[in-house]
Amino acid sequence: MNKEVSAKKSHDLGNGVTVVPTIEEYKPAMMTISSQIWEGDDYLPHIWSRWMKEGGFHTILQDGVVVGCMKHTLMPGNEILLEGLRMDPDRQGKGFASIAVDFFMELVHSLKPSVIRFATSDENVFSRHFGEKHGFQFVTAFHHRFFKRPDAEAVLERILEKDREKADDDQEAILHSSGASGKIGEICSTSIEDLDKVMTYLESTPEWSTSKGLISHGWVFHPFAREGIKGFLSTGHSFVHRDPMDSAINGILLAEESQQYQGDVDISWLSGTNEIITDLLTEFMRTVDLDKANEIAGKTPSSKIAMTMEAFGFIEHDRVDCAVVFEKKME
Repeated sequence: MNKEVSAKKSHDLGNGVTVVPTIEEYKPAMMTISSQIWEGDDYLPHIWSRWMKEGGFHTILQDGVVVGCMKHTLMPGNEILLEGLRMDPDRQGKGFASIAVDFFMELVHSLKPSVIRFATSDENVFSRHFGEKHGFQFVTAFHHRFFKRPDAEAVLERILEKDREKADDDQEAILHSSGASGKIGEICSTSIEDLDKVMTYLESTPEWSTSKGLISHGWVFHPFAREGIKGFLSTGHSFVHRDPMDSAINGILLAEESQQYQGDVDISWLSGTNEIITDLLTEFMRTVDLDKANEIAGKTPSSKIAMTMEAFGFIEHDRVDCAVVFEKKME
C-alpha cells in the first residue's frame, strides 16, 4: 500500500485526475453538480458546513475542474462510514469516478479501521459495482418510505379531526391541543429511564434480526448501541406502546430530527403489530412541526411494516425502494 496516502494531502492520480481536501472555493461548483442529483433534492447543500468541520471531505478534480466529491467519517468502534460520493452527470462514464474511488479505498484502508460501511439506493448500479469490486458484502436492506409536506398536512388534519371528535374528556383534549407528550391511552412518550426496557424489547423483535443489528439515522446506518438509543429517547418524537396489564413494552417508534435536511424528521425504527404501529405513527404525527418540515421519512428492515406505513399514507420514492447496506470487515 502507498505509505504516502494521506487525508490531508493532494494526490495526483494520473489522467488529469486529482483528489484534494475540500475547500470553500469548491462549493459553488459542487452545488451545481448537486442540483442535478435526486431531482435537485440532494442533501449535500444541507450538510456541507458540517462536513467541512468534520474533515475527511475530498473533492475530485479533472484538469483542475471540480467534477465530484466523496466523504469518509470515523465512527465509534473504529468503523469508517463512506458517504457523499457525487460525480458531475456530464462526466460520468469516462472513468474519473473509478480512478478516484480506487484511491479513496486505499486512503481509508490506510486508517486501519475495523469495518468500512456504506449505504446506497437499491437502484444505484455504480455504488453496488464499487462495493463488489472492493470486497464489500451485502448486509441488509431498509425499505424507504416518506411523506412530502402537503401529504403530511392532510394526514395530520385527519388525525386532529378525529381528536376533536373524541375530545369528550377535557383533560385529553387539553393534552392533545397543547402538543404535550405523555401517556395517551397505551401510548407513552419515551424517557431516559426507559433505556434498559427499550434495549431488551428491541433485541427481542424480528426487525432486530433482519436489520443485522443496524439502525438508520437518515442514510447513515450505525450498529445498535446504548448511547445511540439513549439519544432517541429524549428527542420528543419517540414513543412506546405499553401493555395495559403490566406496562411491558410491546411496540416502539424511534425518531429524530433529520441529520441531512434541517427541519425534517426521520423515523429510524418501528416495531409492533400493525394496529400498534398505526397508533404509534398517529401519536408521532402530532409532534411534527410542519411549518419547518418539508419531508417525513422512515426506514424499516421489515417489508410488512413498510406496507403498514403505506396504509397510513407514506409512499415509496419513485427511485428508491430500499436503502441497501454494505460492509467490509477488516482483518
